[in-house]
Amino acid sequence: MAAQNQLLDADQIPAIFRDDHIIRGYRKPGLTVIQCIKSMLQMNNETVNFWTHMIPFLYFLIRFYTIDQQYQLVEDPFYWPLLCYIVGSSYPLFSCIAHALNCMSESARHICFFLDYASISLYSFTCAIAYFYYLRPVTFFTMDWYITLSSMMAICCCLTSCISRLYAHTSRPYIYRTLAFALQWVYVNSMLAYRIFSCHHHQCRLTSDYYHTMQFVMAILVAIFMTSKFPECVWPTSFDICGQSHHWFHIFVCVGHRYQLDGILNDIQQRQHVIRLIKPTFSSTLGVLFVVIACNSIIVIYFSYLIIRRSNRAKQVKST
Repeated sequence: MAAQNQLLDADQIPAIFRDDHIIRGYRKPGLTVIQCIKSMLQMNNETVNFWTHMIPFLYFLIRFYTIDQQYQLVEDPFYWPLLCYIVGSSYPLFSCIAHALNCMSESARHICFFLDYASISLYSFTCAIAYFYYLRPVTFFTMDWYITLSSMMAICCCLTSCISRLYAHTSRPYIYRTLAFALQWVYVNSMLAYRIFSCHHHQCRLTSDYYHTMQFVMAILVAIFMTSKFPECVWPTSFDICGQSHHWFHIFVCVGHRYQLDGILNDIQQRQHVIRLIKPTFSSTLGVLFVVIACNSIIVIYFSYLIIRRSNRAKQVKST
């Protein structure tokens, strides 16, 4: 057991298990599921990653329970976009799974992050559904293609991210994933940005604008820490266990998510006379959500199969 709990340095583990600029605090590859879960109760370089999404996940779970008590999420089609958004907001749980179990094996590490990519792209897509029905300005009422294109971008984003991980030997695969998620985020939030920045007088201002603006501030901070790898790139080993860029990335993502939720709920309350002019349909909410979930699931299953097959072939070569 002591050997299992021993933390390793980057030069003691295979390259696939290393993170850029993180030198110490790695768990020993090959742990079982139970051992991985137990390791989240000990300090290593994944512990903070796990809890900075598990705690927000539990917080949002409580918030969504109270929302379900307040609104008829299933019975009333008007709240189906909100229900879709709640389903998409499960991404912190998949991130927890990825960070907890990513040291089981090389194949398990890939599969964990395939699931993570699928959940993030799904979350962005459900944001688009909620935005279209609750947040859009009047001039965007006829943009029926917005949800369709958002669904296609979500599937393509998941596919691109999985491809970049499968062929990790290519030049800087992280860039392809970052660009895919960045393009999806820009497109989904373009409608909201237009509404906020096109308003030049107080008559069109809403209470929700504060929350949406803060959401954009958090997004900027997310982008800064995600791309800069600060502070660990400047002070190696000082932030291996706590304070590395990915920790701040998680924190700002979840804080932005909280602002986003409050903004959506405020818009639902304040814009009833506007947003009820167009009623959500099953095909443009829950129906297309099921399609994206199915497509992302197929992508994850397919690439997981390829990873497992590649791993089995490598074992056969070694045994011969």
